[in-house]
Amino acid sequence: MSTQIVLSGPLERELLALTGKHAPSEAIRELTVRELMRRKTAHSLCVARFEQKYGASFADFDRSLHGKEPDAALEHDYMEWELSVTALEDINRELQSLS
Repeated sequence: MSTQIVLSGPLERELLALTGKHAPSEAIRELTVRELMRRKTAHSLCVARFEQKYGASFADFDRSLHGKEPDAALEHDYMEWELSVTALEDINRELQSLS
C-alpha cells in the first residue's frame, strides 16, 4: 500500500538529518524500524525479568498453572508476561515485513 504525504521543508530536512537517509520514505522506514526495535527491547527485558523470577519460559509457566487458581499478583504477572510474549511475536513479524 502506498500513501502520499506532504512534509514541510523544515520537517523533511530534520527527518533526513536525523536518520542520515536521502529520501523521506527511507527516513520514515528507518524511524519505524528504530521504534519497533525500542519496543522489542522493552518487551524482551520484561520477558527476561519474568523468566528469571519464575525460572521458566512463558510456555512452561503457562503449563504449570493449568488447573490452579492463581492469586492476583500471579495473575497480573501472567497477563503482563503474555502481553510481552505476544508483542514480541507481532514486532518480529512487522520487522520481517519491513526487511
